[in-house]
Amino acid sequence: MSLYLKKEILTITITQLFAVFTLVMFGTFIGVHLNNLAASALIIGIVFTSRNFIQIFLRVPLSEISQYVGRKPMIIIGMIGYTLSLGLLYLADNWIIALIATLVLGVSMSAHWPSVFAYIGDVSAKIGSGNNYGKINGIIFQGQDIGIILGALAARYLLADDLVTLQELFGLTFLIGIIGVVLAIFLLSEVLDSSERIQLDSKRAILRVMNSSFFNIMGSFRRLTMTKPLGFIFSLETLVTFTEFFVTAFFPLLVVETLGYDDSVVATTLLISTSIQLFFRRYFGGIYDRWGYKWPILIAMALTASMIAILPLTTSLLQLFIVYTVAMSAVFTCFIASTGAANDNVSASNRGLVMGVLGVYIAGGRTLSSLLLSPILEIFETTSSRADSLVYIFWIASGIIFVAVLLLLAVSNRLTSTSNNITIS
Repeated sequence: MSLYLKKEILTITITQLFAVFTLVMFGTFIGVHLNNLAASALIIGIVFTSRNFIQIFLRVPLSEISQYVGRKPMIIIGMIGYTLSLGLLYLADNWIIALIATLVLGVSMSAHWPSVFAYIGDVSAKIGSGNNYGKINGIIFQGQDIGIILGALAARYLLADDLVTLQELFGLTFLIGIIGVVLAIFLLSEVLDSSERIQLDSKRAILRVMNSSFFNIMGSFRRLTMTKPLGFIFSLETLVTFTEFFVTAFFPLLVVETLGYDDSVVATTLLISTSIQLFFRRYFGGIYDRWGYKWPILIAMALTASMIAILPLTTSLLQLFIVYTVAMSAVFTCFIASTGAANDNVSASNRGLVMGVLGVYIAGGRTLSSLLLSPILEIFETTSSRADSLVYIFWIASGIIFVAVLLLLAVSNRLTSTSNNITIS
């Protein structure tokens, strides 16, 4: 049977289609919405940072709960939160409500994404030879791509023809999010066997587990970071998410403010780029299955840095589409490789915890991106326009990524090993 038709893969693919549809609407247009509200660069940076900063403290506790209750409940809780955050954005007529919506999104991502990646790891370990994490992840990301394409199509059509305002688009996405939650409840399969779960003596014990996990975050964080090769994998993931969040957050502002296009061009770029990537996602995942994670990530990050430097220099829509597509394809390849490496180096009984710690590094990379670059943007805006300041920020980000690639290459041999299926006591 084709992997596409496996029940566990098909149901998570459909679920992720709806989850990513809501996420892409939020992530793509929150910056534009804040810009429309005349928020300063500092306020925009605070809102961007809040989504990721809160995940540093919640990813581990919420991901560990999936080891007790299963992956499905945590995935659905995350989707409910995504939907609620879109409802709040629909009501947001000032940056404070947008900040609250962003915090809700951050909590929801803490529940959702570690469980999704643990789910994929569970499935890949049970299907075929077990050496197919990248391929299965690529299939599921194709479903997510369809969600992105549908979201981009809706935004492109509705915004370009002024059929709805941006806030009304958030409201429509809220309604679609509700449909996604209902479908996930009835369709999504649970893949964590009872024998692989940590048993509890009562339901109330879950609260004790979460409380204990919250106060022992640093212990889990330190223990796993010092375990080879997880520490190096976590470092790579930090760089990947630093880059991914920068492009996601600042690209829409670059398009509108610096390049002078309207909001619909953001959706058009996303639509074209994702449509192209859709046909290659499975092969991107196969890169990790065949060549591992170290060199694919380092090479792809260097390529992405080059594209980030070129983006402000594009002079036509065709150039914009090509450069953006190359950058995001490289980021996606890195993301599959880093999560796959983390999954493949631990046992099933520890997968939820490791995905939670990986999530801390994911949140940390994204937080560092906005914490570092938003204040720099604010400084540039004291002497230059926002349009010019964004160009400088893209070039600075490109330089930071290049330097990080060189540093990680220099220490890679010392921080890696060939250990697999690490069991964390």
